[in-house]
Amino acid sequence: MLLAYLLLLKIPLVLPNNITTSNINHFREPTYSHLSSYLVSLRTRKYIHSPGDNHFCTGVILTNRHVLTSAHCITDKNGVMMSPKRIVVALCAALFRTPESEEFVVDIHNMLIHPYYHRNQHNDIAIIKLKRYVKLDGHHLAPVLLGNSSLEVGNDCKTIGGNFGVRRQRFGSFHSMLLVNVELRPFDDCLKAKKSLMDARPENEDLICVKSMDHQICTTDFGGPLFCDGQLYGIALGSINCSSPDPVFFSDVSFYNSWVTKMISEGVDQSPFIAARFSLYSYIILLLNII
Repeated sequence: MLLAYLLLLKIPLVLPNNITTSNINHFREPTYSHLSSYLVSLRTRKYIHSPGDNHFCTGVILTNRHVLTSAHCITDKNGVMMSPKRIVVALCAALFRTPESEEFVVDIHNMLIHPYYHRNQHNDIAIIKLKRYVKLDGHHLAPVLLGNSSLEVGNDCKTIGGNFGVRRQRFGSFHSMLLVNVELRPFDDCLKAKKSLMDARPENEDLICVKSMDHQICTTDFGGPLFCDGQLYGIALGSINCSSPDPVFFSDVSFYNSWVTKMISEGVDQSPFIAARFSLYSYIILLLNII
């Protein structure tokens, strides 16, 4: 989110200390996966050096007009929602290594966050409605299947990793995502690693604990999906530390299936929680939080 805010305020970008050209070049060259067809790139309207370096979050295609992502991707730490006019959605993005296709960008009509969203902890889920319908051919672009069965500790799944959102011409060939193998871990493993999540309990059905089996899940993977058996089961929670090997929480998408279905069928526009317009007061609050 910081990258998005810096771009919005036209503040020069400084990369985090843990992201360097050496550790970026360390990752292997990615290959295409059918999972790429489900993904979109959330971006600010303006890029710095080349298209794609303005990526700040990942989204997943729900329908030909709806995208699922993390609520923290489109809000500040006080829950103030970003203006949809300042964000675009890139489909067939080169970041995701979609084959034989051209990247295109779509404006956002409106956005909806879960009414009981608690930043970095619970209900960290949001729906984005695009300004126009997009053609889903099932190959380059496809709607994701939402998982609805129970997962067990030890299940192998995949998510996105590798700082793929940090993209600069001077960094050479690194420009795409990596699929990261992860394993479902006991809930308590994440509680021990994330002591700030004090109100999380094993009975919290809205959270999944996962641990990376190879590369770390990095800060540029916010909003990133958790795929198990090719279906969407999780969305990256906004509390991931790129430099930590600890297990992390994901929002359990299956817990929200009925909410997602209802919001899409009733229309995102009808919800009282979609007010994403920036008042002068909201903008001042956002500016103060950044400075």
